[in-house]
Amino acid sequence: HSMENTLKCPECEFQCGNKTSLRHHIRTHQPEQPVKCSECSYSCSNRAALKVHERIHCNDRPFKCEFCSFDTKQRSNLTTHVRKAHS
Repeated sequence: HSMENTLKCPECEFQCGNKTSLRHHIRTHQPEQPVKCSECSYSCSNRAALKVHERIHCNDRPFKCEFCSFDTKQRSNLTTHVRKAHS
């Protein structure tokens, strides 16, 4: 990077080359988490994590076992199920 393309955090010595990385870094200085669940007190730092969390509040079970009728809200639960029940 040339020095003119380096972005600097206003709170600490962190430097990077793009706005997205700087924006993610700056969130580490914020005491409040930027995204909150509308159904409960859960909060997190990004929308992807919030989307995964929000599945607990609905009946949607998008992860289905290809070997039996098991289905679940989270991919990790399906992975564990397949490993334990079908290996």
